[in-house]
Amino acid sequence: MLLHAVGLLCGLAAAVFATVVRTRTGALVLAAGFLLGVAWLRPGPGWTGAVVAATAGLLLARPGGTSASLVASLVAGLAGGLWSRVLGGYGLPLWLACLPPFVVIAFAGVSAARNPRFAAPAVHEDALAALGVLALAVAAAPGVAAGWRAARAMNLAAGDMVRPGVHPGVVVGLAAVVALGGLHTLRRRG
Repeated sequence: MLLHAVGLLCGLAAAVFATVVRTRTGALVLAAGFLLGVAWLRPGPGWTGAVVAATAGLLLARPGGTSASLVASLVAGLAGGLWSRVLGGYGLPLWLACLPPFVVIAFAGVSAARNPRFAAPAVHEDALAALGVLALAVAAAPGVAAGWRAARAMNLAAGDMVRPGVHPGVVVGLAAVVALGGLHTLRRRG
């Protein structure tokens, strides 16, 4: 389950951070990060979530800074490379696993460079805030899962069965958050 969350986080981070790349140097840093993510790093929820959350926070604090944009370029490439690794873990060959991240990063970067309204500042800030919250949740997930397993193990009697499941309130709460975020974005754009 955590691998799916890391894949989702990496895909979103690659798309959001790629909109910041505006220079040739940024594109080269992004490409180097992508190669580093594909060839060397392994996706892990703790460190991946922490890096994405820190980068989102940096971009929110210094939206126009050159150093922040280079960091975002590097993390966009890393996230794309790690997303390729997650897709490769599903059984795709490496060349095919690299294709969706490359297309998403290229589309986001080229679209934002050609049309500044593609990633308008208000929408970009909302995306960074949501990405930061998701990244913190993914980073905390291993600790929460370990605590949950430990609590369940202590509460089980010798013959009890463990019934995994998701409480319906979680699904309703997630749907409500997504719907309210969409309405908020529409209100700000309109």
